[in-house]
Amino acid sequence: MRTGKRYCSWLGIAAFVLAGAPAADAQPSLAQKVSTEPAKLGSLRQTRDVLIGVTDFAAALDLAEGIVRAAEAQRDPHLTDDLLQLAHVQAGLEDYDAAEVTYLRAIELREAEKGIFAAELIPAYHALGRAYIDAQRFDEALAALDHARSLSQRNHGLFNLKQLELIDDMTRARLESGSTRAAAKLQEERLETAIRHFGVDAPELVPFYNRLGDYYYGRLGDRYGDVPAHFLAHDQYVKALEISSARSGDSSPESLDLLRRMTTVEMLFKQRRPTRDRLAAALETAADIDAKERGLSLAVLGDWAIIQDDWASAQRYYGQAYAALREAAGMDPTEVFATPVILDFLPPPPVGIGGPSGYFQWSWGTIELEVDVAADGRATDVRAVSMEPRIADLQREYVERIREARFRPRLEQGRPAAAADASYTYKFRYYMRD
Repeated sequence: MRTGKRYCSWLGIAAFVLAGAPAADAQPSLAQKVSTEPAKLGSLRQTRDVLIGVTDFAAALDLAEGIVRAAEAQRDPHLTDDLLQLAHVQAGLEDYDAAEVTYLRAIELREAEKGIFAAELIPAYHALGRAYIDAQRFDEALAALDHARSLSQRNHGLFNLKQLELIDDMTRARLESGSTRAAAKLQEERLETAIRHFGVDAPELVPFYNRLGDYYYGRLGDRYGDVPAHFLAHDQYVKALEISSARSGDSSPESLDLLRRMTTVEMLFKQRRPTRDRLAAALETAADIDAKERGLSLAVLGDWAIIQDDWASAQRYYGQAYAALREAAGMDPTEVFATPVILDFLPPPPVGIGGPSGYFQWSWGTIELEVDVAADGRATDVRAVSMEPRIADLQREYVERIREARFRPRLEQGRPAAAADASYTYKFRYYMRD
């Protein structure tokens, strides 16, 4: 299927590239002009790339095809790059079969030009892998991306950071196919690559630990063996904080961010943990903390108080957070606290639907819920707005768990207020049995 969203006028671009062309009724087609005016190939390539840059793939297609024909006829040395651009356009139009053929042809030419282990092959295999993901052909995607990663390691070293983008796309392929454990393993390899690249406890590792922590935190409800995802997230934040605090103390923006992350995760543990106290101590002992960092940290302390049913402390912290963010450059506390934030919700585990066979295939669905939240952070009404596919038992479980959860309430001028129709959308995993 060919689709494309126009962001600029094709007529304007054509006028720029083909300035001085004859009147429209006497003018040959764009494809004919590409093949008959080789001197304009450079300008036409620029136009094609502009169209690709604004994702106007429908307008770029004929031009990209014409450029390839002209490059072939002229034995142009840039033919391989032209093929890769054409394949990108075809994939953007969801014509994945055509894109596959074009990518493979470009790869064949590049191998002939540079050799089968050339670093120049990495972008081609990477792009092919992404097209396979978009086409839901995950096994082929993983094969292409894994080959690109092997080429990256061969050319740039086993622990080079250029391969991280490949690991992330391999993770996406695993996730979209439902292989969450394999996806997590890839993200762990990503961190290990950084550790081997920078060295143990290097300050550059903090964002890598954060990323893996965020990965696990974004998959609450999953279990990896006997370990819930939020425990694994907490482990990564702890390691990042060890590095950050040793370098700059607990009151640096980096460390405060980690203390907030850890406190937020610990709200799911249903027991008191020391991070909340450590965050409060950092705020009390450092007078020069930036207003933004102070406000965000105070809000998390208010969240903790909500979870502990300490309503008086929650109100005090939220009021202080609102006041601090009013003094922070580029921050609008009205926007920050406009919508209730769910604090201790754990999604239900995946479910199976279908017949009795033991064979299953993982897939993904979505559920949207609307919640009325009282000023004290409790849900007063929960409604399932939509669910695809509809799985009645799972829908009831979501509604029940949301009803039992606690929320950071909406704030009006720093005071907790009720909110109606707060919307939350979740992606859930299920498997089909044949």
